[in-house]
Amino acid sequence: MTVERVVICVPCHRDEPGVARTVASLAESADRLEQPWRIVVCINGADPANGAAATALRADPGKASVRLLDVASKPAAWTALRDEPADIHVFADADITVGKWAIPALVEGLNEPGVVGTAAKQEHLGAGTVARVARIPHRLDWGGLLGTLYAAKTTALPEEMPDGVLLDDAWLFAHLGQAGRVV
Repeated sequence: MTVERVVICVPCHRDEPGVARTVASLAESADRLEQPWRIVVCINGADPANGAAATALRADPGKASVRLLDVASKPAAWTALRDEPADIHVFADADITVGKWAIPALVEGLNEPGVVGTAAKQEHLGAGTVARVARIPHRLDWGGLLGTLYAAKTTALPEEMPDGVLLDDAWLFAHLGQAGRVV
C-alpha cells in the first residue's frame, strides 16, 4: 500500500497578519490525518520577507515552511505551491480557521471513485445583519469548488494557473471537472 503525501498550501499576500492563526488551525486539523503532511505558505508581494505575514510566522516558527515570491500574484503563488511534491494538495486561504476534522474529511473524500477534488463549505459566524446575509448563499448546494479550502489529487491539478485569472475557484473547478468529479 502506498502512503499518500499531503501538502497543505497557503497562498498569502505579504500584508495578511492572520496567517499564523490560519496555520495553527490547519496544523491542528492535519494532526488527525493518517498520511504524512506538511504546510507551506507562499508569501507574495513586494518585499515579502518584511510584511505582516512573515512577521506573524516568525513569531511562531516550526508549523510551516515559507516560500517568498517577490510579485503580488495569487496565480503565481498558487503555481509555486502546486510544484510542491505531494500526492494530494490542500489549498487554504490565509485568513481562515478550519474545524478539527476539516482536512481529514477533504482528504478522505478523495478516496471515492472518480473524485479528484473536494471542497469545504463555509460557515459564517456571528449574529449581526452582515453575518446573516453572508450565510444566505452557503445554505444552497451550488456544486463546484469554493476556493477558501479544497483538496485535489495532484495528478488532476493543472500545471499552472495563468496570470490574470480573476475567479480562480471557478477556473480550477472547470479544469478539475475535466479530470473527474469535484464534491
